[in-house]
Amino acid sequence: MNKYEGRLQAEAEARKDIAQRLHQGLIQSLATIAMRAGLSRKMAQKNPEKAIEEISSLENLARDATKEARYLLFVLDPALLESQGLLATIKEWLRQYQELFDIAVMFDNKLPPAVNISPPQSQLLFSILVQLLDHFAGNKNPGGIHLALGQDNPKEVHVTLTYTGRELTELVRNRVEAYTGRLESMPGPQGTRRLKIWLPLEFREN
Repeated sequence: MNKYEGRLQAEAEARKDIAQRLHQGLIQSLATIAMRAGLSRKMAQKNPEKAIEEISSLENLARDATKEARYLLFVLDPALLESQGLLATIKEWLRQYQELFDIAVMFDNKLPPAVNISPPQSQLLFSILVQLLDHFAGNKNPGGIHLALGQDNPKEVHVTLTYTGRELTELVRNRVEAYTGRLESMPGPQGTRRLKIWLPLEFREN
């Protein structure tokens, strides 16, 4: 398999993850709202007070579904990348992520002010970050998550994710290596794990 084919396969796997997320989350929530709305209509004829309580619960569920829909639209088509750049996009994404999933994430930007990350690399980097942190979305007690961007040399940037939980290397290995990047997992402080990903600032063919 050449690099081009590898990238196509890696992106197909990422789209499959998104489709699974849609099915398990938002679509199921909408189906639940529709079903319970029908039951509430029938309930209103026999027990109006109970129906009002159910409708109130449905309103909360609909708000949560709306938040998730907005989040998914943002991560699937981050228009902010073009207008305000990578850092502004990451900060807005993390704001929505923490509001939606109630998971605290510390973010450190250690990139030099003069670093130039092109739109394709920004899109790839952002997509990989989303794929990594979405792993924690269903975990109600993920522990502390720390995300940092940095640069060791002028030809590449790196992402460091420090977290508690299972090994995540295989989750993004295909995408990282398809774009001639590299990754390494290592022990972090106080029993945490640390995943470091390096991505080149210029895509190249091997």
